[in-house]
Amino acid sequence: MRHIVIGGAGFVGQALVRQLLSQKAPFLVFDRVRPALDADRFIAGDVTSGAELARIGFTPDDAVYHLAARQYAGPVPARGREAWFDAVNVEGTAQLLHALRHAGTRRLVFFSTDMTYGLPERLPV
Repeated sequence: MRHIVIGGAGFVGQALVRQLLSQKAPFLVFDRVRPALDADRFIAGDVTSGAELARIGFTPDDAVYHLAARQYAGPVPARGREAWFDAVNVEGTAQLLHALRHAGTRRLVFFSTDMTYGLPERLPV
């Protein structure tokens, strides 16, 4: 079984990659940003592009970890925020699910953060 980490250059993705490395598990990282860890197993790409996702070559035996997301960390556009978030968080997820369905890949772990929901107006969220 090959582990595919979508969005593997982020904080959680790099922690997962370290764990996979320690277990000597076969893995691949897909992200727009090159990860600091084991760049030999990296494919540069954008989750919003079905053509770029196809370069991964998903198989039915893969385990996919979907960590790619836009969130309230770093610069967020003042205008068009909803569309900016939706491009990755909604459409990117739909593109990934389509690619997995097409390949017959059935193992998916979806991980998210409360930061994708926006800045809290009150606590607890």
